[in-house]
Amino acid sequence: MLHVRRQAAGERTAVPEAAGVYAHVVRGEVRLGGEELGAGDSARITRARGLELVAVRDAEVLVWAFGAA
Repeated sequence: MLHVRRQAAGERTAVPEAAGVYAHVVRGEVRLGGEELGAGDSARITRARGLELVAVRDAEVLVWAFGAA
């Protein structure tokens, strides 16, 4: 399932709990699990639980969730 996250600076949103998650930063800058990601960056996550995306600057992120948590 595809989720589109549009966040203002400082805004937080949960990463879907799933067996696999792929996140791609379209614009802006976010923090994900202690790592900062900018436009064009992506992250592949396995067994995502309790993670948050935090917008460092206004951001748009595409988040794909695969499989059951």
